[in-house]
Amino acid sequence: MLRIVPIGSLRPHEEIDSRHKEEIKQSLLKEGVQIEPILVEKEYSIILDGHHRVEALKELGFQKVLAYLVDYKEVKLKSWKPKTKIKKEDVVKAAFGTKLSVKTTKHTINGKPNNVRVGLDQLR
Repeated sequence: MLRIVPIGSLRPHEEIDSRHKEEIKQSLLKEGVQIEPILVEKEYSIILDGHHRVEALKELGFQKVLAYLVDYKEVKLKSWKPKTKIKKEDVVKAAFGTKLSVKTTKHTINGKPNNVRVGLDQLR
């Protein structure tokens, strides 16, 4: 389900890389659009993919973000880090406690809308 949601309602589960966040901020300002929806687990509003975009938008003063809300059962999870095993329960726990390090998790889902853009004026 594609929705524009309040940034304040979202729960991150990973830390972010400040350099990457700054790159995204510059891209947002240059392009004037959010490219691709972030991926959000719909029961607890956990950011599964898009932490850097959310933080960049937040720092730029935006109140909303384009999100694709999903049932976590339909999402595939693995780690970007070799030899790291991660479970969905670990992600939920991190969203309510100590965040995982940057790029610990890789979430994918079939059918996520691609090439979707929303103007920043809609995210104020």
